[in-house]
Amino acid sequence: MKLKQITYPLLVGVIILLYSCSSDPVNSEIEQVSLKDIEIQNFMWRSMNLWYYWQSRVPNLADSKIENTSDYIEYLNANPEPENFIKSLLDPEDRFTFYSDDYTELTNTLSGISKSNGLEFGLVLKAEDSEDVILYTKYTVKNSDAERQGVQRGDLFNRVNGTPITTSNYLELLFSTDDSYTLGKVEYVDGDFVNREESVLLTKEENLAEHPIYLDTVLTVEEKKIGYLMYNAFIANYDTEVMAVFDEFQSNGVNEVVLDLRYNSGGSTASARKIASRIYNATEETVFARQDWNEKWNEAFGSQLEDYFDTNKGLNLQRVYILTETTSASASELLINGLDPHMQVIHIGDTTRGKNEFSITLVDDVSGYSNFPFLYHPSRESFINSNVSWALQPLVGRYENSIGFSDYTNGLVPDFIQSESVLNMGQLGSTSEPLLAKAIEHITGVVSTSREPYKLENEPKNTIEFKRPFMDVTIKN
Repeated sequence: MKLKQITYPLLVGVIILLYSCSSDPVNSEIEQVSLKDIEIQNFMWRSMNLWYYWQSRVPNLADSKIENTSDYIEYLNANPEPENFIKSLLDPEDRFTFYSDDYTELTNTLSGISKSNGLEFGLVLKAEDSEDVILYTKYTVKNSDAERQGVQRGDLFNRVNGTPITTSNYLELLFSTDDSYTLGKVEYVDGDFVNREESVLLTKEENLAEHPIYLDTVLTVEEKKIGYLMYNAFIANYDTEVMAVFDEFQSNGVNEVVLDLRYNSGGSTASARKIASRIYNATEETVFARQDWNEKWNEAFGSQLEDYFDTNKGLNLQRVYILTETTSASASELLINGLDPHMQVIHIGDTTRGKNEFSITLVDDVSGYSNFPFLYHPSRESFINSNVSWALQPLVGRYENSIGFSDYTNGLVPDFIQSESVLNMGQLGSTSEPLLAKAIEHITGVVSTSREPYKLENEPKNTIEFKRPFMDVTIKN
């Protein structure tokens, strides 16, 4: 969290005041009774009461809930199921808060580490009126089992362990706890999908780390030096390597940049600001974005918190091309929206997810990182209540850009709408890959007749969207 316009000692004092006034008055009394059955609920309520963006609108998070100790304890005891309890604390407008009963799993996932076979895929209905589902490969994680087994972008599958994938069983087949499954290949021939005898056995690995920099290269096309970066997650631990990519762009005389965020569902907003600072050559105190918190925090801060560009680090570009898909979200959208008032942002692809809020990770660490109650940091794992392994990832604020725009809950609409073609995925980084080709055409003004068509006729269009981790699955028509 980058905090502006307020000094650190004052900020800590404000935090202590907020916490003691709104969440802690009865805690010493609660400690005198058995917490065995309500420790999880106590953590959830107190942390959400302090941090949740919509706290003032949720009756169950009203400060009055904790004014009477016995009533508060009775309230917690009346909600024995933690998952149901946290759901009762959410505002109807909230689409993105998630949680886990294992904070290690949640924090690892946010860092790009998970138990996975490395297959990144999409799902599409075989036909508009069909229940049959086709799995198509977006890419494989480097050094994963899927890569070792030779799975390629654009490969199609329609069976798991011999069972056809349908709208009623795909969750069970593809997202079960089984470590391995066999995928049966299918091929599109003369307007229909034909089963092939080929299959591939994929096995999940513990702690598979996905590097967010999937591909970076410098392309020379029609005398243009184009820096291309496919970046699949904003993860702070990789900031140094991302900055090195932009250093390479600069040393190679890049005069156009294509930033590919089509598979990037977000992450560190600080990382987004750093990347924006390498794209736009900002002057001192140029605002990248403003943060709006809940009423308690906004009152404490006295004004909105502002995030500024890093100065004198940009490539001095006049424009930037950004590629997106429907799962591009959060920090990806923040980057687009934050740059938009300052330079020409040419947005190509599909309408983004529409997540204009930001979140933090909360665990049962009463003091928290840097004296922020419940805020997770790996350096404080020994301070986390050993009886409570749960972690929350609640929405705690909303971003707007420097001119006050934040109204994109329905997603950011591209300047050039170009959906990925399931039957014509193309090779990532190739000048003929459809989305990158579209950007190059705009850059050079030249349409190459040698490139494959962007779309094939009669291909499936009803995409089954899913968001990992811990997100609901929906079908988009």
